[in-house]
Amino acid sequence: MHYRINIQPDAKNDIIKASDWYDNKHFGLGPEFIQRIDEAIKQVLLQPLGYQKVFLNFRKVLIKQFSYCIYYHIDSKSEKIDIVAVIHTGRSPEVWKKRIRK
Repeated sequence: MHYRINIQPDAKNDIIKASDWYDNKHFGLGPEFIQRIDEAIKQVLLQPLGYQKVFLNFRKVLIKQFSYCIYYHIDSKSEKIDIVAVIHTGRSPEVWKKRIRK
């Protein structure tokens, strides 16, 4: 099955904020973070069911070199993968769970 990716607005905001934070910490680290996000998304597209289920039908994939996870849901009917959050591993899971309860 060929899936398409949908990055929800909150998740886009997560990515932008984290990238800006890393770039302010060390110039060039922001684009590196974005590159690792892109690589993780490509891996999810290759093996959407290959990552840990963490809550209901939501899964997470760890970002290489960064302490962040992508949280996503697979909608097989519409052949879509919804990314709901990109959050630091130290943050409470309630941060992204609140988003899915909206």
